[in-house]
Amino acid sequence: MSNALSKKHRIRKRRDFLRVQRFGTRVFGKFFTLVGRSIPLSEEGRLGLTVSKAVGKAHVRNLIKRRLRHILRENRNLFSRHDLVVVAQPSIASVSFEELQAELLRALATLNEKIISKTKAKKLEKKP
Repeated sequence: MSNALSKKHRIRKRRDFLRVQRFGTRVFGKFFTLVGRSIPLSEEGRLGLTVSKAVGKAHVRNLIKRRLRHILRENRNLFSRHDLVVVAQPSIASVSFEELQAELLRALATLNEKIISKTKAKKLEKKP
């Protein structure tokens, strides 16, 4: 089995990016912003990357996207029940792979905690 992110594991449409960014939970890292949104248990989590021209030239943006995809592919279980959008900040261009990986995993753990607590709060509100 290939380790690549298939089409069903990627956010590809603009409206899906906007939906996650509008209704999702945010966590701010040193080099990026993570936005995650809970999805139904019947669906698998998807990933979307946003790396703007402010980060650098095309080869720098492509390098950043490859690094992010690699880290997230190896840790797919951390967002298996969420749609996740990673918005890169310009400071990401000068960071090493190891620093990026450590910061991304820390931010993902924080995001998971926030989403779980938000979901629990919603369930408590629904109970009479």
